[in-house]
Amino acid sequence: ESLAASSASAATPGSPSAKKTTPLGAADSPRREKGPDELQDGEYWVKPSLDVLRNTSNEELSQFKGLTVGRKGYGEVQFLEPVDLTALPRLSALLGKIVQIDNKECCVYPDAVDGANDDLKPPPGEGVNVKARIILYGCWPGDKATREPIKDESHPSFPKHLKRLKSMKDTHFESYSIEDGKWTFTVEHF
Repeated sequence: ESLAASSASAATPGSPSAKKTTPLGAADSPRREKGPDELQDGEYWVKPSLDVLRNTSNEELSQFKGLTVGRKGYGEVQFLEPVDLTALPRLSALLGKIVQIDNKECCVYPDAVDGANDDLKPPPGEGVNVKARIILYGCWPGDKATREPIKDESHPSFPKHLKRLKSMKDTHFESYSIEDGKWTFTVEHF
């Protein structure tokens, strides 16, 4: 399995630390949002909630601070600089469309990966193309013989895996926890 991290994508699986969360597919129409304990693995969430964002002025949305998008059981993206949410087709597009978090990888503006459809991705510093902290879960090395995750720091493959995470292109390594395979790193932009 690969760990992906590039200018348009980076690896991660999720931590529901949001006060209120919203599952993927939630329309921008009013509805009761699920709390963190009600989410199923794989459901997306945003902090603050879509309800809060929908009730925020366009002026505030154009320089919104403290946005986090996550996917339960996979990871999250914490935007470390103000983001401009006014150009999104709808706020719920953040959940699985603009921000995609899958097994060991995260991609922001996925339609613009590898130079295709570059006009869909704003330049660095605009939209949500800003400095971010990415947290991915389940990023263990795999045992080639058993195909099982290696969860023991004394295994001979562990130092090589850690070195690989630390040298991933276009990322700044912050930490790694073997207990939950939690890899935390930052990117300057997507």
